Amino acid sequence: MAKRWLRFYGKLILASRPRLAFADELEEYEEFMKSERGLAPDTIRGRLSEATAFLKWFSKHNQRNLSAISLRDVDKYFAMKTAGWTTKVSHASCAAVLRAFFRYAENRRWCAAGIAGGIKGPPIRTDYFKSRGPKWSDVLRLLRTTRRTNPVDVRARPILLLFSLYGLRRSEVRRLLLKDFDWRTRTFTVHRSKRGGLQQFPIHRELADAILSYIRKARPRSARRHLFVSFHPPYGPMHPVSLSRIVKLRMTRLGIRSAQMGPHSLRRACATELLKQGISLTEIADFLGHRDCQSVGLYAKFDMQYLRNVAVLDLCGAL
Repeated sequence: MAKRWLRFYGKLILASRPRLAFADELEEYEEFMKSERGLAPDTIRGRLSEATAFLKWFSKHNQRNLSAISLRDVDKYFAMKTAGWTTKVSHASCAAVLRAFFRYAENRRWCAAGIAGGIKGPPIRTDYFKSRGPKWSDVLRLLRTTRRTNPVDVRARPILLLFSLYGLRRSEVRRLLLKDFDWRTRTFTVHRSKRGGLQQFPIHRELADAILSYIRKARPRSARRHLFVSFHPPYGPMHPVSLSRIVKLRMTRLGIRSAQMGPHSLRRACATELLKQGISLTEIADFLGHRDCQSVGLYAKFDMQYLRNVAVLDLCGAL
């Protein structure tokens, strides 16, 4: 609390941290992911964290020269990390991140060729539409918990609706601005995280009521133009962890069972429910933002009818 108060008044002085090993290379790689790949901030943060952990381990156990890295070093790192991994997914995820980093490092001639191609993770069978989220009846039960009038529930309701009815990602909900909602045309614009670009959606009646109620009754007065802001000064955009807690804590409190607990579980539940209602995989992929969309105009002309067909489904009719 003291640090938050000092930061608010611009009086917090943080001690300078020692420069990380291979900091220059990591900064260049970060810029590449931002400008060339256009990856989402959360994705960049996760990839940098994994690459930094490996390079920190390498510099501590070997030396500070990337050209000295061999595939054997990567194998040793995996052997060390395996003890802390509980699933193959963790191993496969780490392998994919390091493979991407070394592919870039090889192109920049920082290290010997062939390391990226030699990094193999365990085989993981993935099926996006296999239900790993809660049952739709549980999603509706979750939404009903926000009928109360206290500010916490008033804010939680539109957030949960965006996760469950539109299948938005956590980062996409966090980035929503007040100006993204056009109440004249009853549409709102989402800045897609994975593929970049913009995508428009019709505003469902339940969502319209929830957002307007939040803005009028619960949203703090803030100079920030983000739709969802914290309840504590300086009323900045909500932290990603806070968005996850809104879902996870309520699911836990209701005893909802799911392979995943959090915003992404509602995204999966949305996809599964749409599939059950006969929507094609192509339309669901469009709806969830898995296809590249360069601009609102082109995307809207090409697929807005598909999006409307999906969005107007009364998924929350039981509310």
